[in-house]
This record gives sequence, structure tokens and C-alpha cells, in this order.
Amino acid sequence: MKQRRNIFKKLEETVPKELLPMVVLLFEEMKEFFYNLALYQQNEIYTRLFQMLYESKKTYTNLETAYCLYIDIKVVQRFINDLERFVPEFIKTHRKYFELKRFIQQ
Repeated sequence: MKQRRNIFKKLEETVPKELLPMVVLLFEEMKEFFYNLALYQQNEIYTRLFQMLYESKKTYTNLETAYCLYIDIKVVQRFINDLERFVPEFIKTHRKYFELKRFIQQ
């Protein structure tokens, strides 16, 4: 099975050390966003997906994730694709991530 690269790990590996606190802050904001989304929709699937895919030390394939959470693999793929598109847009629109945005554009 193909192992997927985590967008936050990729950012941590590529950004200079002075921008690492921004990556950590971005990760915490995304985690809070999905917790709030789960509260709003009264469905904790987003929280469980985020925890399993991004907070866990173990790397899971999409199939393993779907099997562990008893959901369709397309839900996992959609979640990952949405997050991978959402994070760069979030960085572009928030002023406090200006330095990170500039680094990514280079």
C-alpha cells in the first residue's frame, strides 16, 4: 500500500527553523477547527480522522484508516483532499502566516 505524506510533516521538514513555530501554530489551529466542526455538526468523524491521520505517531494508509473507523474509504480520501487544499488557502488568507506563505511561494 502506498504511504501518504502528511502536509504538516512536509512543512516541518522543508521550512527553515525560524518558521517552525508558525507550522506548529497552524497545526494547532487546524486541530481546533476540526474539533469545532465536530461540535457544530455533532459528528466526531472529522475529529477522529484528524487524530488518526495527523496526530498519531503511526502512519496509516487510507484503507487502514477506513477499516479502523468503520467508514467508506472515499470519506477518508475526500477528507485528506479537502484538508490538503484547505491548508494552503488558509495560509494565504491569514495575515499572521505571511512569512510562511512567502516561503511556500518560493
